[in-house]
Amino acid sequence: MARVLLLAVLAASGSASFCFAPHSTRSAFATVSFPFAPPHPTRAGWKTAASSLTVLSAKKNRRGATGGGKGGKVQVKLLKYVEGTGSIGDVVLVAPAFYENKLKKTKSAVPISNEGVAAERAEDEMKRKEANEAAKQMKEKIEGSRIEFSMKAGPDGHLFGGVNYKSIMSELSKQFPKGALGKGVKIKSLKSDDGAEVPHDIKELGEYKASVSLLGDIDAEFTVGVIEAK
Repeated sequence: MARVLLLAVLAASGSASFCFAPHSTRSAFATVSFPFAPPHPTRAGWKTAASSLTVLSAKKNRRGATGGGKGGKVQVKLLKYVEGTGSIGDVVLVAPAFYENKLKKTKSAVPISNEGVAAERAEDEMKRKEANEAAKQMKEKIEGSRIEFSMKAGPDGHLFGGVNYKSIMSELSKQFPKGALGKGVKIKSLKSDDGAEVPHDIKELGEYKASVSLLGDIDAEFTVGVIEAK
C-alpha cells in the first residue's frame, strides 16, 4: 500500500492548499484550494499560521491463520507421531502448506487456538489432581493390610509350586471393589521377612513385604503371608 503524504499549508489569506503525492515520484501532483478560516490567534497550541502534517499508513500485522500462529504459521495439536515435527499431544507451529498438504490429509493434526491449549491444560491439571488424591486414598487402605496363601510344602518349608506376582495382585484386588486398583497398579518390590529381595516367585513358607506402585512416587506396602496347607 502506497504511503500518502498530506501537506497542509494555512495561508494568511484564509485559504488552504492540499498537495497529494503518491509514493512514486513519477506521478503528477494534484493541488486543491478552498476557503479556510484562519486559526484563532489565542487558541493554545496554534503558534504559526502554517503547519504541515504527515500521515503514514501502517501495515497491520497479521497473525497466523489459527490462534497463536506467528509469522504466518498455523498452530496445531498432533494426533499422531510425525517424524521431525512431534509426538501425540504436542502443540506446534507449522507452515500452512505443510498442514494442508500433509497433516490435514493424513488426519495427523488439528488446528488449536491459544484458548484451546489453555483449556486442555487446565482440564489435564484437574484430572492429575483427582488421580493423585485417589492414589493417596488407596494407599491408606492398602498400607498395613495382609493377604494370605495356603500352599503345600515339604518338610524344609519349600513350596510345591510358587506364588507369583500375578497371584498376589489378584488376591489384593479382591479386598477392594472391582477395578478400584486400576490396571496400572503393579508390584514394585517383594522382600522376605529379613529384608532380602525376592526377584522371583515366592518359593518358601513365610512372611513377605510387597510394595505396589499406585501413581508416580506414591507406593503402598502390605504383607504377603504364605502358610502350609493342612
